[in-house]
Amino acid sequence: MTLHKMTKPLDEAVGRAKRFGEGDYNAFSDVQISNDEVGTLIHSLQAMAKKVQDALADQVRKARLTSLGELSTSIAHEINNPLLIISLNLEKLDKLLKSGNIDPEKMNNCIQVAHKTVYRIEKIVKGMKALAREGSADPFSQTSVNEIIEQAISVCQGTLRHENIILKIPSVDEKMTCECRGVQISQVLLNLINNASQAIQGEVEKWIEIRVLQLNKTLRFEVINSGPKISHTVAEKLFTSFYTTKKSGEGTGLGLSIGKRIAQDHSGSLSVDLSKSNTCFVLEIPTHQKNAHQAA
Repeated sequence: MTLHKMTKPLDEAVGRAKRFGEGDYNAFSDVQISNDEVGTLIHSLQAMAKKVQDALADQVRKARLTSLGELSTSIAHEINNPLLIISLNLEKLDKLLKSGNIDPEKMNNCIQVAHKTVYRIEKIVKGMKALAREGSADPFSQTSVNEIIEQAISVCQGTLRHENIILKIPSVDEKMTCECRGVQISQVLLNLINNASQAIQGEVEKWIEIRVLQLNKTLRFEVINSGPKISHTVAEKLFTSFYTTKKSGEGTGLGLSIGKRIAQDHSGSLSVDLSKSNTCFVLEIPTHQKNAHQAA
């Protein structure tokens, strides 16, 4: 009995350390500290866990901003083109006015084109601004699935076009929603799309397809690309922090581990579907959160 009392705290510490090693960075947050050697050990582990959490949070912020930075050239191009269209239409209006040829139809056409183009720029900027946020403190709310997808693709469509990658976007019911932190789900989808675009650079056919399925009370996002499916060996390591299949300097290995944590915070999952012939990542989240007000 005495031996059991001595080993039980140690067994618990080992169990929590294992959870921490698997990515549960809150493994030591609720443990009670005793006034003995085991308590000292737990206290040291808590301090270590806090340092790792802080360091990881800093790396996550840097990784997110780096990802957005890599898209900046494409985004600038995406915005410059609409600005040119607006400028050309303003020149047309100016010529019409100076010539005295007040043609209502031609003038209205120029104005409508300018309005649509401004809206296009607004979507790009709005998507960029939203995805630059961390989002973990946002409340869970019913969010349009179309809005989630639109926010993700608004900042990467230019890059995909420039790289001759076809993006297949689903037709989703306007009424389809899910209870989530929309910014975070968009961030996960954007990361999966960016990973896919880099993975298929050497493919003859280059395409990425997003599919959305509602299965009972679960929403399933699939991001499929034209590359061959991932091996079982690689799939087992993909969601481990700092593991990456990219060349040195091209990735931190944080994207998928962050995505997995976001999915878990939504009572969902992020995985690889190895049953398909092409690379397919699957994000599943419930349409309604049971304890949304308590989620971390």
